[in-house]
Amino acid sequence: MNIIFCTSPFQVLVAREVAKVTGEKFFGIYLKMSNDNRQKIYADKMKEFCEDTLFIDN
Repeated sequence: MNIIFCTSPFQVLVAREVAKVTGEKFFGIYLKMSNDNRQKIYADKMKEFCEDTLFIDN
């Protein structure tokens, strides 16, 4: 199992492609860095390609 750590929507899009290309299992961690509605939306998108996810809202 691998870990994917993202802090922006763009990183989630890149992580999705990495997961698709490698075919490996991932645990996703998303650290919210701003008060933007997209933060939670893209953190939820990680559930599509990660075995489990953790959303950290500071």
